[in-house]
Amino acid sequence: MIPLISIFLQMTMIWMIVFHQFSSTSGVGMGNQTAKIHNLSCLFYNNNHVNCTWENDETAPSDTQYTLLYRIKEEEISYSTHCDKIQPGKINCMVRNFMLNLYDDVRVCAVESHQHKLNNSKCIDIFPLEYYKCGRPVNIRVNETEVTWNPPTGKNPSKRFDYQIQIIDLDTNKIRNETLQKTKWEIKDLSKSYLVQVRARISHSFLEASEAFWSDWTHPIKIEREQKTYTSFKILIITSVTTIVIVLLSMFIYRRYKLREYLCQPIPDPKQKFTGLFENYNGEFQMWMNTHHPDTKEFKKCHTVIVEEANSDW
Repeated sequence: MIPLISIFLQMTMIWMIVFHQFSSTSGVGMGNQTAKIHNLSCLFYNNNHVNCTWENDETAPSDTQYTLLYRIKEEEISYSTHCDKIQPGKINCMVRNFMLNLYDDVRVCAVESHQHKLNNSKCIDIFPLEYYKCGRPVNIRVNETEVTWNPPTGKNPSKRFDYQIQIIDLDTNKIRNETLQKTKWEIKDLSKSYLVQVRARISHSFLEASEAFWSDWTHPIKIEREQKTYTSFKILIITSVTTIVIVLLSMFIYRRYKLREYLCQPIPDPKQKFTGLFENYNGEFQMWMNTHHPDTKEFKKCHTVIVEEANSDW
């Protein structure tokens, strides 16, 4: 119980000294007590996580305690977390449940204490949303004519993002960046090879575009140039398919009209066989027949001749 009370008293003393002495100062200069703490910075992410780091001159005793204190400016309620020395001269503090709103102005203090005494401290005033870092885009992929990706995952103070794609021309090694609002980039020149990677930042009405913090880059994706042989082969396939379709269509049309001609044969016209039947006799067959009797010669009357048998006396 006594150690807990001692720790509590120690933290209370640190708070009283730090925030009482520097409550009216900004994060630019803190006098002699800030000489050994420099490059204090904080990065917010995943909606309520923050990571703060600072550097010192490596002369602190081995049992020095490192603490991060934060509170809303001009308010008394404050929070603290223990920090670790990750390497000589480098201190890191991870807060996984940041208790303040990202839209408030926050005062953050780095504190180094030894044997219940405050050795060094430094405070800065920050607006967390300006130092918010979202995750990088996911599922980046290359289609035939474009690069696409999905927005960052996780919790974020805004669902709208700006994107930046970095394009490296592998033929000339030139690098260019393009800022986009959509999750795709059109490949305009397919005759070249590229390396592309994408990053994101939140787009929020509280922030100017230049103030938002960019995420890490995605892993680079290579875009291979379109091969000429592949292009020729593709043209050959398209031409062949088109030719086959035209031939099949022609055969279908030909067979269809032949079948129609076979099923719909015209009725024979007697005009071609019976000349004058329709022109002169309006199709009256009997009248037409009467005009075409064959000519017959009249037989002459025969005279009767009596032949008598002659008697012969032999």
